Amino acid sequence: MARPKRIQPPTKDRRINLRVSNVLYDTLSKDAQASGLSLSDYIRSVLSNRKVIVKPEIVYNDPRILKALGDIGKIGSNLNQIAHQLNAGEAFSNSMSEQLRSLTKQLLQMRNEIKEMAGDYRGDC
Repeated sequence: MARPKRIQPPTKDRRINLRVSNVLYDTLSKDAQASGLSLSDYIRSVLSNRKVIVKPEIVYNDPRILKALGDIGKIGSNLNQIAHQLNAGEAFSNSMSEQLRSLTKQLLQMRNEIKEMAGDYRGDC
């Protein structure tokens, strides 16, 4: 039995030339790069009303933020251990209650520290 033929996307036979300002070109180029598309593919996507998802690259190079993110991961691990014990049917003890209070306090403190380090940054992360 023969292998089924591969479906080829339609060829791009037509060309559209348009002029844009430097500002618009820079904006389109940055948005295309952020979305991971070529400029042509990005403009095709915008013109065809497809939703374009811009994927911002967030780089954390401040050692204080990196340490805080690592600490949050450790606290999350502790919370998972407590949840596992509770899901296994272990009674909620005073020790667990104290651990939860302590972890919650640490998380709130770290959140405030990260807010101070980040300054006026506003984003989705």
